[in-house]
Amino acid sequence: MITDVSIEALRQVRGVLSQFQTEIQGTGYRARQRSDALESEGRNEVKKTESAVAAVEKKLEDLEADKSRTEARIRELTAKQNRLEAEIPRTKTEIANAERRVDALDNQLTELDYQLKDAEDTDTKDAIRERYYEVQAERSKASDNVGRLKNELDRLESEEFENKRQLGTAKAERDRIEGEIETEQKRLNNLKSKLQRQKNALSQLTNELHEYVNAAQRFEYSSAGQTEQNRNAVDQCITSIEMYLDTDL
Repeated sequence: MITDVSIEALRQVRGVLSQFQTEIQGTGYRARQRSDALESEGRNEVKKTESAVAAVEKKLEDLEADKSRTEARIRELTAKQNRLEAEIPRTKTEIANAERRVDALDNQLTELDYQLKDAEDTDTKDAIRERYYEVQAERSKASDNVGRLKNELDRLESEEFENKRQLGTAKAERDRIEGEIETEQKRLNNLKSKLQRQKNALSQLTNELHEYVNAAQRFEYSSAGQTEQNRNAVDQCITSIEMYLDTDL
């Protein structure tokens, strides 16, 4: 009978409506879970970049401290170099003066030798000998002074050589540090720019995800209510038809 077909069709419709209602149940919850996962992933990326920024900033602090120490060392070595550059010419001048003094004393000794040979009386010879011994002693001291000054010059020149080497090394180290600072500063700027982009993207994502969750929840609630109404209407039709069939015509 056509009524039997109608009942079967309505029961199929009711089955479809029940399946649909089952499928949409939890749509809002699933949307929230997916939203939370995406937000968490975004926050983790932001935290990673923040950690990278902090690490580079710490490295830059250490490099600036190294640069300050190196520059202090350069100032110290430069001051020492200036002192040595003043002392070395002065010492050379002292050596030249001391050598001229030795030459002068040698000339005096030569002259006293001539005088001693020309002297005739004993008193004159004794006086010349006494003076000769005095000049000879003075000449020995002057010669020792030349030796001392030359040793001092050797020491100063060796010290200057080593100081120049250390100064060159310190300047090279400063240049290296400045190069590394420049590289790390560029890296920091790039990371900060990346971090800002990530924060902006996360903020936009969060807003869109909230809208998505709200929409999913509204869809679930409205669809569930409408489906329930439709299923109740189908049940009512089935009941009416069955009552009709049970009526004794």
